[in-house]
Amino acid sequence: MPPTESLFGSFGKKQFENVPKNDSVSSIAAAPYFANAAFLPDYRHIFTAKAKTMLKTLLKPVALLTLMLGAALPASAETLHYNVVEFSESASVELLRDTMTVNLRVHEEGRSRETVSGNFVKKLNNVTRKASAAPFKSELLHRSASPRYEYDSKGKRTQTGWEEQAVVQVESKNFEALNKLVAESRSDADLESLTFKVSKQNRQDALDEVSQAALARFKDRAAALAKAMGFRNYKIVRLNFGQIGSRPIDSGTPVMMRAAKAAAVSDEAAAPVPEHTSPGTEEVSITVRGTIQM
Repeated sequence: MPPTESLFGSFGKKQFENVPKNDSVSSIAAAPYFANAAFLPDYRHIFTAKAKTMLKTLLKPVALLTLMLGAALPASAETLHYNVVEFSESASVELLRDTMTVNLRVHEEGRSRETVSGNFVKKLNNVTRKASAAPFKSELLHRSASPRYEYDSKGKRTQTGWEEQAVVQVESKNFEALNKLVAESRSDADLESLTFKVSKQNRQDALDEVSQAALARFKDRAAALAKAMGFRNYKIVRLNFGQIGSRPIDSGTPVMMRAAKAAAVSDEAAAPVPEHTSPGTEEVSITVRGTIQM
């Protein structure tokens, strides 16, 4: 059926074909034929049925997607909103500071650069040679050489000498040997600082120990809480070993030097010898934070 006839019927087709084709008057001439549309058939039920069919077709993928998303969500997602307890447990251990570290400062100054450099190198070699032997671990932290100046009343600068210095760090677990090294090196170097610390291996072993202890306490407390609340068991939802602490318990005492007993003693024996060293202790701790569900 032609489009015109399908819309207006045979009568409408004839009336429409009689409308003048002049563009300027076509709308005016056609107005009487469309002003009264009683002769036109009612096609609304056709368009309504088509609209319903198209709407159902469009909604099918949406309904399918909603069903798929609902199936993808875990069934236990809602269970995290109840019977959840968050708490922390800590464990610590006290460690002896088993490592001693000293900084020895080698210094030389004078007017002649050649003389200063020669004496400085001799001193530095003596210290580094002793510090390189067992049971020491040594490192050169700093070395510098610079001229010295003086200024007259007119502000004129004049070089008056030369200065060289270095800092050698020596570390050992043998306190007696290191104290002896300090005493034997006093003619070549000054003791700039002395500190104690826990060795890296001992600290790591202590962290492993306190981690296991803190975790055991966490599990014991979780079981006790579950029992107190009327549950037979629990499950760990989240666990964090993030907080590690370290603090001094006993800061220790400085090295004590024993003076010469008599002037008749030889120079080597008369040199001050470390008598006693107290390194102190340090506490290493860890805190376990976690969440359980019962």
